[in-house]
Amino acid sequence: MTFNKEQFLSSISERMEQRKIAALPQIRSALAVAPIMEKLTTGNEQWDRYLTYLQGYIGQAEAARVSAQKKLNDPGLWDTEKMTKLKCDIIVADAMIEAFCAAMALPTSLINDAENAREILARFENDSAGQTES
Repeated sequence: MTFNKEQFLSSISERMEQRKIAALPQIRSALAVAPIMEKLTTGNEQWDRYLTYLQGYIGQAEAARVSAQKKLNDPGLWDTEKMTKLKCDIIVADAMIEAFCAAMALPTSLINDAENAREILARFENDSAGQTES
């Protein structure tokens, strides 16, 4: 079977539309992250790459938290061990999100203001120390 020019162009345009539709979720997630990243970008390629990795980890932790919360909210869940495990998963996800957010604030602070970075580290260490003593 041979294609003429119109069939070929039609086929390509259909594929391009399918690719655009398939790319929409990634584009939407990038747009959602853009305001956060705009505030945190450092102008340094390595630090900015580090921030994008952390943002990805935050997204994973948020997804894990939402998933655990949905399972916990299931009215068919009666097993107390599973419920306790899901509650622990939510607490762990919240702690991971908080830690990653603190880590994301560090590069900008290190570059712009070393004293501010010391304060952030001290606050984070105090928070961590308070949680381990309890």
